Amino acid sequence: MTAVAGAGHTLTDVIASGDACNHAIFTDEELAVGVGRLVASGLMQHATPDRLKLTPAGVKLARRRKGGLIEQVGSVLRLLGSVELVEGRWDVQADSIAAAVRAYQDRSRRR
Repeated sequence: MTAVAGAGHTLTDVIASGDACNHAIFTDEELAVGVGRLVASGLMQHATPDRLKLTPAGVKLARRRKGGLIEQVGSVLRLLGSVELVEGRWDVQADSIAAAVRAYQDRSRRR
């Protein structure tokens, strides 16, 4: 996620960020487990039913990341290694993910 603090990001934004970093679309399982862990660990929260945002602890951690977009992946992974991650699962519906992927793909085609 490019902005550290603010109103949060839609699922479409999360998918776009993942694709920008890894050149791949998250699977439903990756989203459910990844977001679930971040929420359960107190690093991310649901700003609204359709927006995710970093908690103050998540913002503090994200501000310590180093490098450009691609280098930040490794930096964030190292920073997450310093945090006790709690297992969790996000109860996101497959149709919500599919709609977000379509919105991202439509947005990408327009650019």
